[in-house]
Amino acid sequence: MDWLRTKIIGAKIRKRNVKENGEVVLKELIECCDGKCNPIENFSYDQIIKATDNFSQSNYCASRIDVYYRCSEGMLDDRPVLIKKGKYTLDMKEICRDIAISSMVSGHKNFLKLLGCCLEFTPPVLVFEYAEIITLGPLLVSHPRNLRRIKIAREVANSLTYLHTAFSRVFIHSNLDPFTIFLDGNGVAKLENFCNCITIPEGKTFVHDDTLQKYHELGMIQ
Repeated sequence: MDWLRTKIIGAKIRKRNVKENGEVVLKELIECCDGKCNPIENFSYDQIIKATDNFSQSNYCASRIDVYYRCSEGMLDDRPVLIKKGKYTLDMKEICRDIAISSMVSGHKNFLKLLGCCLEFTPPVLVFEYAEIITLGPLLVSHPRNLRRIKIAREVANSLTYLHTAFSRVFIHSNLDPFTIFLDGNGVAKLENFCNCITIPEGKTFVHDDTLQKYHELGMIQ
């Protein structure tokens, strides 16, 4: 009967995770966007385990370099998805902020679309659209044509402008590098990973972030 006892304990832990993680996500949603965001789906533990074959190595996206998440491919609701499981080096608030802001910008073509999440895991799991996405970093090494570089730069600038101007407060990504930018099958640049994203409060022109030890000034993005 050990298996039954283990199953019951696991269910209790996942239920507690949903409550605790949900509270942090809700707090981030209220803080970032007054609770207003694009609706996302709440996937179950069993759905994620089945989609990733229990996060097997065969589902692991080895081509995706991500210091914050372990990325896996999977199938959910008969469609391919990208499933990102937070690494334990990440603070819970950082992952929940990623969920909150990703849900806010999911309707924009130059952001990786968040489909949903699973709060039963610790850290939580994020589920994104999958479109043969490749990391920009390795592409730069292969020296793409200048016109393609300009197109990518324009699309990234478009996404950053949206972050800075589309909401009642300014959002600063704070972690922009070639490995937080991805290209889909059509070569469209998509920005993601808002773990370190911060806001400049209304009426302020700068903010100091203790985690990153840097100043973020409004004048730098105008």
